[in-house]
Order: sequence, then C-alpha cells, then structure tokens
Amino acid sequence: MCQSRLLSANGQTSITYCDQCKAHYIWQDSSLLSFDAGHFQSFVQSVYDYKGREKFFTCPDGVVRMMLPTPLPELALTFTFSDWANFILSLEEASYMMEVYQMVGKL
Repeated sequence: MCQSRLLSANGQTSITYCDQCKAHYIWQDSSLLSFDAGHFQSFVQSVYDYKGREKFFTCPDGVVRMMLPTPLPELALTFTFSDWANFILSLEEASYMMEVYQMVGKL
C-alpha cells in the first residue's frame, strides 16, 4: 500500500506524493489525476501557461465555471472561481514542497 505525503491542500484540491511509486496525485473534488515527476512538472507548467486565458461560462446547473483542457480531448476539468484559485495555489505549494524535499534529500 502506498504511503503518500501531503504536499498541499486548499479547498477541494489536495496534492500528494507517493515515495514508493514515485507518483504525484492531484485530488480535485471527485477526480484523481496521477503523474510521474516529469509529467507532473509538465502539467504544472501547462496550467501556468493557461492562466490569464481562462474563459468562464454558465454550466447547466447554473454555476459559473471555467474549463481546463487536458491532453485528452475527451477529458476537461471545470472549476468555479474559488476552486480555480485553490487549484493554482495547491500546484504552487506542491511544487515548492517538492523542491524542499529534494534539497533536504527526502526524495
């Protein structure tokens, strides 16, 4: 069984890292994304590149959300204003914590 360490948690977003399987996990509401180290950094960079180009729209449930495309055209993530802010903050914190763990030799 994996022993994951929490890197960040804000609102509906939590990001963990498993030392055993060397994977990053982004827990967003009812979605789970998993990445190896290289793909995690690529994903973080693509989200940073997307910042400022967000398009918010009203969903069928009446809630205003933005859509984050993924490399799979069949899959997109949606966020309310506050969920998007928490998602970005969690990615920033998790990236920072990974740098700290690498510097102290805990990875």
